[in-house]
Amino acid sequence: MEQVETPKTLSDLGIKLQKIREKIVASGVILLSAEDIELEKAKRRGGYQEAE
Repeated sequence: MEQVETPKTLSDLGIKLQKIREKIVASGVILLSAEDIELEKAKRRGGYQEAE
């Protein structure tokens, strides 16, 4: 499992989000790249058009 460096102090939200990420990675789901995230955002906002 890939370990991500974390700051020495995390907020409660940061800890919860890190645990969620670890569960997702452990389940085998492939995480989106920064480019994939941008494409997904554009698609959901109506800015993504598939070529016919």
